[in-house]
Amino acid sequence: MLTQNLGAYTIYCHMEGKKNMRETLTDEQVEMEIEELEASPHVKLARKENRLKYARRQRLYTLRNLQKRGQQLEASGITFEELERQARMMRLDYDPSEDPANSDLF
Repeated sequence: MLTQNLGAYTIYCHMEGKKNMRETLTDEQVEMEIEELEASPHVKLARKENRLKYARRQRLYTLRNLQKRGQQLEASGITFEELERQARMMRLDYDPSEDPANSDLF
């Protein structure tokens, strides 16, 4: 628990078996401790773990969204082959006579 008290910070901590012992820190002491902690290899390690967990969750959410979208496309009758054909048509060098879907036209 951290509360501000007239320009200093009051920190409630559990030290040496004493519960709810108060330690008042000045703004300078707070800044010094922040700098020390940010340089700590333990903090860097924990941050790396947090980033990896976040990235994995984001990947999971993206894959869930893609699964849902794929089901919607399938339900509306759109196939992978149809999307491939559309992708070929978007290329600048597209020649309709080479498209197997248009073979009966030429």
